[in-house]
Amino acid sequence: MLKTLSIRNAKRQAKNYLIYFITLMVAASLIFGLNSLIFSKDIVFTLENTKAMRYIIGISSVIIVLILAWLIRYMMNFMLKKRSKELSIYMILGIENRSIIRMFLTENLLIGGIALFFGYLGGTFVFYVLKAIVMNLIGIEYSLSFDFSVQAIALTALYFILMYALSAFRSRRTIKKLALRDLLYYEQQNESTGITKNWVAVLVFILSLLCFAAAILLFVKEPLGEGMNFPVGILFIAVFIYCFFTSLPRFVITVLLAGTWRYKGNRIIILRNFTSKLGSMSKTMAFLSVALTISLLLITNGMIAVATYNYRVSLVPFDFSIISENGIANLQEYQNYVNENFDVLEEYVYSIYQSDSSEFTDLNFGFTSYSYMPINSGGFDLCMTYRDYSQLREILGLTPVSLDNNGFIIHSLSYFYDDIEKHSGSNMHIELNGYGLNLMGIYTENFDQYDGFSNGRFFILVVPDYVVSEMDIKYIKYSVMTDNPASYTQYEKLLNEFDTLKSLRSKSGYSNNTGQLEYLDVKMDIQKSNGLLYSTEVLPIWYMALILCIAGVTVLSNNILSEETQHKKQFSLLRSIGYSTRTLDIIILLQLATLFVVPVIPSVILVAFLAPVYTKSFGADVFVPSSELWCNILLVFAIYLLIYLIYYFASYILKRKSTL
Repeated sequence: MLKTLSIRNAKRQAKNYLIYFITLMVAASLIFGLNSLIFSKDIVFTLENTKAMRYIIGISSVIIVLILAWLIRYMMNFMLKKRSKELSIYMILGIENRSIIRMFLTENLLIGGIALFFGYLGGTFVFYVLKAIVMNLIGIEYSLSFDFSVQAIALTALYFILMYALSAFRSRRTIKKLALRDLLYYEQQNESTGITKNWVAVLVFILSLLCFAAAILLFVKEPLGEGMNFPVGILFIAVFIYCFFTSLPRFVITVLLAGTWRYKGNRIIILRNFTSKLGSMSKTMAFLSVALTISLLLITNGMIAVATYNYRVSLVPFDFSIISENGIANLQEYQNYVNENFDVLEEYVYSIYQSDSSEFTDLNFGFTSYSYMPINSGGFDLCMTYRDYSQLREILGLTPVSLDNNGFIIHSLSYFYDDIEKHSGSNMHIELNGYGLNLMGIYTENFDQYDGFSNGRFFILVVPDYVVSEMDIKYIKYSVMTDNPASYTQYEKLLNEFDTLKSLRSKSGYSNNTGQLEYLDVKMDIQKSNGLLYSTEVLPIWYMALILCIAGVTVLSNNILSEETQHKKQFSLLRSIGYSTRTLDIIILLQLATLFVVPVIPSVILVAFLAPVYTKSFGADVFVPSSELWCNILLVFAIYLLIYLIYYFASYILKRKSTL
């Protein structure tokens, strides 16, 4: 009988807590999709090292399991409250606590098992989407092919077993301790804010706003010592969130319900529902706000990383270059081979020289070092001739510039423009290897200055041709642009053809030759290494953020929808006194809107201030224009709003169906 009862109750719970059930299916799909990715044969074959990817995703999966275990535990306790009277009847009928516990846990396990089954189906689609994205990120052509992993299925099932085991253990202890009297009154237990006086609530609310202002001041102005502003600011944020939601119910009652304005239209109905729910779930609101803030910040950080990735690849205009620090013994052989085996559109050979000046190398640009490989310039400014500079500008499609015999030009990344202009002034004069030169301009177009053996170390001095006669050659570059993109196979053949040629970035093609050595720098290698970096770091971050977001919103939705019987009576009464269905629809929309907005407003405001702070500390503003960064940040808010709206309208449809 208990088994039949468990199955019937599981069906009823899946219907009553539909949003929770759908969230479990979505979570299962995401977990299975990610697990399938790390066990994919194509991914393992393509990537040179998947250990780091599996390690990071493994850590992320543990965090995801803990988040979902908390959600399952919360919902089990929530269901227990709503069904406490039903369970007490079972107890009166003589059913033992042990049997009641087994029945309750079986119901939840059935819900989890069904969600896992549908998660496998949805996760297969998620996997193929992720696989296409990752292959595109690392620059590999992708075609749809069957890829099945038993390990991914088993690992996903193991995660669900762990989640339910952790949740069931806590729930079992809770039910075991409850006596008949406890069960009868368990549903009536509400959260308590601890603030009973209105004037105290107002003071605590004002304190929360002051803490928020102090945190923003620390993040923006950074008045404390190095390394102290961010942790102290986070502490103020924690105090702000706790005080804000602890005092909000009483503050709302004190301020919003004062005066006669609340009696106009349908305001009193909406406000009564709003204050009632705030009073019963203020601590839940505080937790949700923290969860949403962390989630939104993680997604924002991931989008900033993606913006950086896209822009860094665009900073390298040539498809590949061959660089020599030891002369050009094999240069003609390289050129002959390249012209025979590659679809060459443009090519050019030029030298980078090392001057005896450190005028600009010694500048402190305030650059945050991350994921780049600048060459050692020997502590001196690097130069190139005006003839080579003009030819490269023509190849890259840039507007021609002029240079006097006694002048020089600086070409740098746009990030350094302000510092260089401030240092050089309007009529700067420098000495280069015995020649006096005057600054004639600063240019910042894309000029292959990202890192490695590029055109300078983020900047280069362009000088008249005669000036370099007294300078040493730092390295020689043979840069090529192809009409059609070359494949990895072509680059591997090029490396294998010459024993003295070594891949600058990729492990493939490394040579053990200790003699004369040249480097092959391939733009596709930058794309591959950066794509691997963000596949192993950004994807897990987004997964954690998305799971945290939907878990938080699920808790909010189920709390709002939990008082179905009470709301049904209220709306039936309103309809009997003349309220139309359209008016009741509007009331439901506004009631839900007020409760959905409360936890998300602090999150959005906080992340709007924290995102630029993170951008600066991450170093993204070095390469990426602020307009592109803010476009990505605004895109995050749009995606987040879309997820929020999906849950909002799903809650509206369910609430409308149950009450009207």
